[in-house]
Amino acid sequence: GIGEKHSVVIAGTHGKTTTTALAAHVLMSADRDPGYLVGGALVGYSDSFRTSNGDFFVIEGDEYDTAYFDKGSKFLHYRAKTAVITSLEFDHADIFDSIEAVERAFAGLVKTVPADGHIVVWHGASRARRLVAEHGKTKRVTTYATTPQSDANLYMETYASGPTGLNFTPVFDGESLGEMTLPLWGDFGAANALAVIGALRDAKLTSDELRRGFASFQGVRRRLELRAEPRGIAIVDDFGHHPTAIDVTLDSARTRWPGRTLWAVFEPRSATSRRDVFQDDFAVAFAKADKMIVSSHERLGEIDSEHRFDPERLARDVSARGTPGRFIQSADAIADTLAEEAKAGDVILIFSNGAFDGLHEKLMKRLAAVPSQLP
Repeated sequence: GIGEKHSVVIAGTHGKTTTTALAAHVLMSADRDPGYLVGGALVGYSDSFRTSNGDFFVIEGDEYDTAYFDKGSKFLHYRAKTAVITSLEFDHADIFDSIEAVERAFAGLVKTVPADGHIVVWHGASRARRLVAEHGKTKRVTTYATTPQSDANLYMETYASGPTGLNFTPVFDGESLGEMTLPLWGDFGAANALAVIGALRDAKLTSDELRRGFASFQGVRRRLELRAEPRGIAIVDDFGHHPTAIDVTLDSARTRWPGRTLWAVFEPRSATSRRDVFQDDFAVAFAKADKMIVSSHERLGEIDSEHRFDPERLARDVSARGTPGRFIQSADAIADTLAEEAKAGDVILIFSNGAFDGLHEKLMKRLAAVPSQLP
């Protein structure tokens, strides 16, 4: 069981699924026979869960409720020998009433790490670093940063993000691990790679094993996933429903598809995005796109009007920031609009943590049906 293994719990508001998947893949490619539990579908693997005889078990830790509603966070049930915190922000507004409540959940995780354990924390997560300083004093701590920082012992000496992904040289405890490539994009991709290097420190992988694992990673479904490219129009699926995630995903998309027109299409479906807590932050994030469409969601009405997210206002606010924004009620109407207006070379990024009423399929069908020789 998980009790005897070295369990690596990867937690954080953003990036944890990709980081867990990448860590599992690196161990698999190095023949370490890991167990893993990932909260998303790994491309190239049949399962998101695997038991094993190996020494390591990599698990995605979630800060929100367990299935039994014991109000203790899920990740407190895993005995973490290594705990990774990729970021710490407010999310899950249906569970947590404040950032302090979120912090308490993460403090609990830090406290569960044994004295001989290892805590890995992102340099940019000031709240998380404060918790680690407070509750993890006696434990080994690795702080990682995507650029050299005096108070980070794991960082990128250099990195670049381009159409095929990242090219980087990590430095850990003063030692350069050499040049590596990884098909992830942007600052978040770089941070996720470092989180994995820190997380797997006790597996004592060689630089070559890390390099091979990174280069062969196929990604996670719904994380900047290119679904199809009918008539030269890229249809991309992303799970993003938090303004920070949308912000960095748009940045990543710019480096993956440089010079192309980026459409952002958003369904406010998650428990947090249906509330108005991020109304203004969403406008700032979506203004990074070239064109923006927001839909409604039938469950918006469940939130009282005083605290309800307003999609029409988002469209106006995004437009005011210089990116044409539109509110279009249904997936069918959005698919019609995109089929009519999108041009070859455009990239359509669809953001939802649900199925968006089949928008991806509807769009692919309409684009495939349009004869491309028409003027």
